Amino acid sequence: MNRSILYRQILFLIFLIFLIPPVVSAHVSGRGLILLLPTNLFIAGGAAVVAASFALLTLVPIKRIVSLSNHRGKVIVLKWSWAGKWVSVASLAFFSFLILTGFYGARDPLRNPAPLFIWSFWWPGMTFASTILGDVWSFLNPWTGICELIAESRVFRRKTIRPPLKYPEKLGYIPAIIALMLFAWVELVYPSPTDPEILSTLAVVYLVYIFAGIALFGKVAWLEHCEAFTVFFKMVSWISPISVSEPYSHRDVAAVSDGGVFSGRRASKVVIILPTANLTRKRRLSLSHTLFILLALSTVSFDGFSRTFTWLSFIGVNPLDYPGRTLLVPMNSLSLLGAFLAMAIAYALANTLAKLLVFRTHSLSAIMGMFIPSIIPIALGYHIAHYFPFFLNDIQMVYASFSDPFGLGWNLLGVSGPPAIPSFLKDPYQVYYLYYVQVGLIVLVHVLAVYVSHVIALREVNSVRKAMISQVPMTLLMVAYTIFGLWLLSSPSID
Repeated sequence: MNRSILYRQILFLIFLIFLIPPVVSAHVSGRGLILLLPTNLFIAGGAAVVAASFALLTLVPIKRIVSLSNHRGKVIVLKWSWAGKWVSVASLAFFSFLILTGFYGARDPLRNPAPLFIWSFWWPGMTFASTILGDVWSFLNPWTGICELIAESRVFRRKTIRPPLKYPEKLGYIPAIIALMLFAWVELVYPSPTDPEILSTLAVVYLVYIFAGIALFGKVAWLEHCEAFTVFFKMVSWISPISVSEPYSHRDVAAVSDGGVFSGRRASKVVIILPTANLTRKRRLSLSHTLFILLALSTVSFDGFSRTFTWLSFIGVNPLDYPGRTLLVPMNSLSLLGAFLAMAIAYALANTLAKLLVFRTHSLSAIMGMFIPSIIPIALGYHIAHYFPFFLNDIQMVYASFSDPFGLGWNLLGVSGPPAIPSFLKDPYQVYYLYYVQVGLIVLVHVLAVYVSHVIALREVNSVRKAMISQVPMTLLMVAYTIFGLWLLSSPSID
């Protein structure tokens, strides 16, 4: 291809990426405000975004992009195994401190560090960090450091203690699915998710669950398949330009295969790669892993949808006289499960059509596992777009809560009196700007999803024509989900 033509195509692509968000945003208003233009214009704008990104793939030299995503990247060796162990131990100490503040601190959730830190800082913040810095949770989590200290102790140093049970491969990621569903249920359905004492009790139960599982099945097998946040943040990190090339060193893998309960150190090799390259490199994830990713997307979608006036009116609740969560627990519990099932069915149908069109020799579960990495940018984008306003709004309260963690009248950080509530979410113009960022993010992640899905298809069939045909059903699904997501941002809500 002539180099000047290639440059023009790339410039055209960049121009459209920057043009599309303002065009779509011009048709809608901020969340919770009145929609300014007819809904059909809004839907047409949202549908055009993803459809245009699919059409643009015919203009971009996709084979060059595929070869670029195959680039090995820059390898950096870091000596952080020793430091990482103590970072994890410090994380466990901090987690224990949060549990204590939940039991013995202020009863007010807006003054207690436990609910504020977990819901307003850690859950959205760790997702943001994993997107940019890679799988940082594998080094910051409170589980691995204490296991390494035990493995290096005199009792275990010269012998390998086999776990009493072998993790059943057929179980796959089902425990992580259940754990993430329960976490989502507590956050989105349970009437008192911010009650400090209840939250600390659940944290203790989860600690027991993690360490009991490690003792029974071994550290690597249990954390890789059953610890919901290890699976979730690793999934998020696949979009990052920073990648840990090997989860464990060769020596430790041998120890793990030997049955070491606490074995398995962090790798010291980091690779700087093209963003999203890890998504295109994944090969046919298992069905349970696929369902975990679909669950991650469906929960954040349910969170937004369950707060809309449309949904509340549908279930017979007056949005202007909201009765609270308690009366809605049965309905919202079923709806949370229903959102997951609907997402799984829609994704399965799109892949069934791809199977009929191109991938006739593949099983449906294999096709679903092959293309599920393309869903990850969407799940990540919705997560960030949904939690970003809450993160900005609550961050100062998180900081202020540590000034008096046990409600004893301390002022350790020099923050006196009740924390000020930021007013930027009450200013319509600032809400519009924030909304434009959210819309632009949703548009971008859908474009990335189309790109990742097409690259995966091209690698599988090695034909541009067949790859394009196979991606028509998935593109239609993404168009529909773009419409839903943009409508969700603009719909009046009880928040």
